[in-house]
Amino acid sequence: MIDRIRDLWLTRPAIFFAWLLVAVTLIRIGGLAISNLNLGPDEAQYWWWSRNFEFGYFSKPPFIAWMIGTTTAIFGNGEMAVRLSSPLAGAITGWFVFLTARRLYDERTALWAGVVWISIPILHLGSSIISTDTPLLMFWSIGLFAFARLSDTKSPLDGALMGAAIGFGMLSKYAMIYFPLGLAIAFAVSPRARQALKPVPLLIAAALAVLIFLPNVLWNAANDFQTLEHTQANAGWGGNLFHPDELAEFFFSQFFVVGPVLFGFLLFGLATLKRRLSAEHRGADLMLLGLGLPPLLIIIFQATISGANANWAMAAYPALIILVTAWMIRSGRRRLLIGSTAFNAGIGIIALFFVANFAIVDALGLSNAIKRVRDWPDQVAEIEAYAQGYPVVVVDDRELMGNILYYMRDSGIPVKSLDYNRRVEHHYEAFDKYDPSQYERALLVAKYPQYLYSVVELDTILEVGEVSRDMGVECPRRYFLFELRDYNPDKGPRDVPRPPEGLSRQIDGCRPY
Repeated sequence: MIDRIRDLWLTRPAIFFAWLLVAVTLIRIGGLAISNLNLGPDEAQYWWWSRNFEFGYFSKPPFIAWMIGTTTAIFGNGEMAVRLSSPLAGAITGWFVFLTARRLYDERTALWAGVVWISIPILHLGSSIISTDTPLLMFWSIGLFAFARLSDTKSPLDGALMGAAIGFGMLSKYAMIYFPLGLAIAFAVSPRARQALKPVPLLIAAALAVLIFLPNVLWNAANDFQTLEHTQANAGWGGNLFHPDELAEFFFSQFFVVGPVLFGFLLFGLATLKRRLSAEHRGADLMLLGLGLPPLLIIIFQATISGANANWAMAAYPALIILVTAWMIRSGRRRLLIGSTAFNAGIGIIALFFVANFAIVDALGLSNAIKRVRDWPDQVAEIEAYAQGYPVVVVDDRELMGNILYYMRDSGIPVKSLDYNRRVEHHYEAFDKYDPSQYERALLVAKYPQYLYSVVELDTILEVGEVSRDMGVECPRRYFLFELRDYNPDKGPRDVPRPPEGLSRQIDGCRPY
């Protein structure tokens, strides 16, 4: 068996990688089956969106909801079904990384690039949850492959494939906008990329991308461009626009996103770029740099002026992983490549144990890292018990509402969002807002009870209980329950100038969870 595997590795790299990809995907699906991770707030929100297919949603384009809606229609609404498209889309991404590397370099480089890609640490996490990065990376890798082919074939079909990938990528995450920018830079710096500068395939690509993305633009126009406003708010371009601490945090996080050796060698390669660019592969190298560097540099800029999450530059890495792999092979650093890949794969094995057994996480003192994805079914079951007899449950927090919607999905009790500040800040406030005139009474689940009395136009507000979870972290996850009734349309926030004694307190010295 070992000899046969070795023979496949040496003589039939494509078949070897295909089988490896299938095996890794099955392991990741198995990981979903044994995972103890509850849905996180964003995942629960995406699931709620997937109940009704639209061309857009408040904070994100629609493709993630379509993916979840498809898998849950087939396999039910369990957590595994919600996340199932993640390892499946990840397999497609890995395959197109392989195909792109083979097109630009050779089969040996392609095999290593594919193996390196499926082993990077962020993908171990990414395959255990569902996020907008999942379809983004899938379509980015397809677009990258189509561009590599287009530079050889000049074919309108490859132009169409690239345009479709860009269009569906934009329906997945607006970070796909970096792809056309990368194309422009690649055309400017890479002789190979300029071979794709043919009007017919590029016009087809542009037309198809616009046509596919247009429904989301129209949805946004019909909904006051809510997604654009949310994206601008997320960028946080206000106040002090220099945050070296945020830059440092983002920069060092990239060592954990793709692995310390790979990111370190990327930096080394950029610092010694003239030596990296061989005459034979100069065009391919510069093409990948053109597609890979813009997302990374833009997010570094974003981190400097406001801050950025570690995953915001993920679009950079399909191209850069191929490039770094090629550099390491050409410079004779195969042992370093093997060691890096083994290290990253080991992280994946450890992560599998973590998601399967929270006792290990707690024993290592890492409970805080998973507090948002554990103990939701039991806590929501307590809330559901309180909710019996109420015509509606009202929630004052986006993250909490997503989990109540998901884990109370079979209760038959509607769930609505309470907007304290009369300013639409998330999907639920826009489309599932609580209207007290429509219900005689309601059960409010409050994360921020100190704001309740100053904004709700009701004559009667009674505290009826609380639900709390310790979870081994410093601050418990605690919510307060109130009965709301006796709507009074003439009563406004000014009628109660301050909250009743006690409700403005911090909870056990903690900020709200």
